[in-house]
Amino acid sequence: MKEIINKVLWLSVAILMLGLPLSKALISIGTVGIIIAAISYKVVNPTSVPVRQYLPILAPGLFYIFHLLSLCYSTDTMEGLDQLVRQHAVITIPFVFGMASDWFRKNIKQLLDVFIYACALGSMITMIFYIIPESNVRSLTESIGFFQSYPDHVDRLKFGLYSPFIDRLHFSYLLGFAVLYEGYLLANKRSFSLRLLLVILFLITFLFLGGRGAQIALILSVLVSTIIYFTNHIKRQNLSKSDLQQRFTIILGGVVIAAIMIPSLAYRYIPAIQKRYDQMAWELEHFRTGEYLQMDYENFTTLTRIRALQNAWSLIEINPVFGVGLGDFTASMNTANSKYEDRLPVHNQNFFLYLWASSGLGALLTFFIGLGYYLKTLYQKSEDFSIKYLGIGYLIFVLICSMFDVIWIYQIGNLSLPVFLSSIFILHLNYPESSRN
Repeated sequence: MKEIINKVLWLSVAILMLGLPLSKALISIGTVGIIIAAISYKVVNPTSVPVRQYLPILAPGLFYIFHLLSLCYSTDTMEGLDQLVRQHAVITIPFVFGMASDWFRKNIKQLLDVFIYACALGSMITMIFYIIPESNVRSLTESIGFFQSYPDHVDRLKFGLYSPFIDRLHFSYLLGFAVLYEGYLLANKRSFSLRLLLVILFLITFLFLGGRGAQIALILSVLVSTIIYFTNHIKRQNLSKSDLQQRFTIILGGVVIAAIMIPSLAYRYIPAIQKRYDQMAWELEHFRTGEYLQMDYENFTTLTRIRALQNAWSLIEINPVFGVGLGDFTASMNTANSKYEDRLPVHNQNFFLYLWASSGLGALLTFFIGLGYYLKTLYQKSEDFSIKYLGIGYLIFVLICSMFDVIWIYQIGNLSLPVFLSSIFILHLNYPESSRN
């Protein structure tokens, strides 16, 4: 029985990892399988795992408690319950990793490879679809129902490259983790040539997808992690105070130059980057002058983000302590948007404002405290520097992406974020005990 459960659990997690960049249907199948298999694993392997050992991976999702409490003052209880079901993974996935932590410690690297190769497949097909004529891509997507519908009358560089399997922004968030994880593997000199090729493939696809928030997040996460890594590296050397300051200045200067040069060169020499950010500047200028009202502005993603921030903040002003309630959030956003004369669609584009506006200040503070506890535990208890900076880099990436999108509440983000955070923590636990404090 134990062997069967082990195989079912491995298959379920593999299906989820495969589905994240390729199929929402596979994600649903894998999620159900994981929960059932993990509970079964715990039943036949009742050895207790101290709660404090996996509390750090549960902590970031504890804002879910405030979602639950907000139903007490939501008028639309059914909508609130529906949102709770949709966002369950921030709680259930960490529990799954906790219940079967010993199993995940044995299998996590192999399962992350499944995710990486699925991302590679998705990236190759995405770029192939970019190379071949659009008319052929449109015909192919119409004849094969597995692919997403090809957008009509939209410049694929100005508005981001077509993603055949999942939303292009969600794919960008997955590729962000894939790049950081491949960097971790490169730092450990594992299959160097293959990993380098995968990083190049992921970065090219990532740039063409046009997820501006994800692009900014990845650059900053890499740069900040680099500063922290080299700062700690030189601190461990027996150097005088003046030498330490000199080397830190060199590192900081190099990172600042890189922060300026990389985006500048990318904008100048990569058409996908240039067109995407030119479109943003064009939208902002026409929004400032009001000329956007004479255009097909419903596809102007920069404007919808501005309006989403305006709407969310207006809800916070109404109830800054408890929020409007999870069940009433969507209706309240529609009401807030109705006071404007234009027809900009109602979107939700900032996770921090979403937490505050829907479930109150307690939800927002709990989220930050949970992430802080996760990072503190990982940073203080891990002596594996590559794992430590993978965790720091990914948290920076997640926080910046959360400023531009509500990545925690959609199916792919709601599952992938706790999966990746839990996976990083499991990798930390796998580091030899003799090497840890």
